[in-house]
Amino acid sequence: MLINLFNKLGKDVKNSILALFIKLLAGISGYLLFVVIAQVSSSDEFGSFSLYFSFAMMIGLFANLGQNTFILKEIEKAKINSENMPSKIYLFSIVMTTIGVVLGSVIWLIITFKIGLFSVYLYCSGAAFILAYSFSQTTLGILRVNEKTLYAIFTRDFLWRLISILIVIVLSFFALKDDILIAEDFLMIMAIVLNAIVILHVFKIRQITKEKWTVSKATLLTLRNREWITTSVGLSLIAFISSSDSYLFNIVSSAYIGKTELGALFASVKTIELISIFLMAVTLVMSKDFSSLVAKKDTLILQRKCNLAIFLQALPVVFCFLVIFIFADNILAIFDNEYTKYSELLRVMSIGMLINSLTGSTVLLMQLADMHWRHIILQGTSIVLGCILIPVFVDFWGSLGVGYAYIVSKLTWNISALYCIRKRLNIDPSIFALILNTNGCIKYLKSDLLNIKGVN
Repeated sequence: MLINLFNKLGKDVKNSILALFIKLLAGISGYLLFVVIAQVSSSDEFGSFSLYFSFAMMIGLFANLGQNTFILKEIEKAKINSENMPSKIYLFSIVMTTIGVVLGSVIWLIITFKIGLFSVYLYCSGAAFILAYSFSQTTLGILRVNEKTLYAIFTRDFLWRLISILIVIVLSFFALKDDILIAEDFLMIMAIVLNAIVILHVFKIRQITKEKWTVSKATLLTLRNREWITTSVGLSLIAFISSSDSYLFNIVSSAYIGKTELGALFASVKTIELISIFLMAVTLVMSKDFSSLVAKKDTLILQRKCNLAIFLQALPVVFCFLVIFIFADNILAIFDNEYTKYSELLRVMSIGMLINSLTGSTVLLMQLADMHWRHIILQGTSIVLGCILIPVFVDFWGSLGVGYAYIVSKLTWNISALYCIRKRLNIDPSIFALILNTNGCIKYLKSDLLNIKGVN
């Protein structure tokens, strides 16, 4: 019966369900990876790992130079303009990612010296992670535009973490005979496995784009495209700002709270990220349609798509939030029993993520609507505001103040983003679109859910 019902669903709904399933597996496996790391290391060592990982992730996000979104945006634009130039776009993205990785490695070197933690091993593990994550974003983008989204997120988001878990468990078993694994070991393990996944992606890309990979003089001249470079710089800042806030909060907080509290904060961040899985999964599948509809300026169909997206993610988001809120003590105990006294911090942080998830695909829509710099200013301002409030709030409420600063940051960003999207695109991607029946599109929800026919 369930199989028959699944077969009746529209293509977008099916793909969203499958992507959601894979994202759930990826989220759970990613969560378990950090749980395993916390279990095989001390609470202080886990705090150190959280700091190294936060720095490496932030640099990796920037070093991709926005190519994950750039590929999607430019390929769709080329299709609408009947331009056959995917190989030029792919080559440009690979070159830009390479430049970003070099810059990222230099930034990582400077940071390790500045914070007084430099060692050859720490530098190599961080640089290897930056290389792997940056290129995995680019290969993910290429696979997405070639209808290989599910394959891409399965390998990059699930398989990477699963293999890393197994390696950590095996190595920790043998390491216990002499000494425990250190923070740098965990970062290196994740980097090596992810680099292997990127190589796997490259083979798949060569297979599915065999006839498109042509390098000519015209293709090489494309690398000097100023518009593409400017767009890439804007998208890189957007990717950095939109995805690094939790890591930045972790880094800034390290100056005001102890390593054990920092470990509890990182455990809380990784826990609330489970809430955002539903938003990411649905957005990932529908991003190509969002891009096409924004380019065509088809407001009504775009609103229907947004309604469908928010409907698919709202119920699981609220359910996940309630589970985290009710069982916060038990959840943190999975990482370390010492973290249970910080359960209120987890509850407060989960409220911030709930707000973010129920406002819909604000980040992607602002990018597609050419509001790159406005996005950078608005979300950058909200993050800076949150970071400025951290020391003030910590003085009043201790580590719980970090959570309150996080909520202020999320509220500031999402309210301003919704205002801009409504003004520019005349749509509402949030849960309020269903409640207020924005553009009168709620009547199409049932038909869009069961049969996406007519929504192109």
